[in-house]
Amino acid sequence: MLRLTLTPGDYFTINGNIVVQLHRLEGERSLVAVEAPREMRIVRGAVLEREGGRRPPCVTDRPAPSRRGKWLLWDQGREEAARHMRRLLREIETPENRRQIETLCAQLTRISQQDAPDGQEAAAV
Repeated sequence: MLRLTLTPGDYFTINGNIVVQLHRLEGERSLVAVEAPREMRIVRGAVLEREGGRRPPCVTDRPAPSRRGKWLLWDQGREEAARHMRRLLREIETPENRRQIETLCAQLTRISQQDAPDGQEAAAV
């Protein structure tokens, strides 16, 4: 399966007569536009499976991990992202940069607490 990284406005073509464009991203959702001949049936995966169709074997539930190491999807939630960043900061901490790392971790905690739902406190790592 071909995998592409797109930003809003990017598009690709298939066979010269099908155009797929990423219009916008909203949190965990994206708006994709498809221009194709009317006789070509286009069905959302959830509808296909609900109607008894089989999930294509090439479709994955989540993106494959980055070959460069750790991979964090921002759509998994801000607190998880902040915990991951704190953990990475602790891994690169040295005696020379300890103060800067502590400042960054404190800022992440403050941001997490500002974004936490009422009555909940963000957990520090």
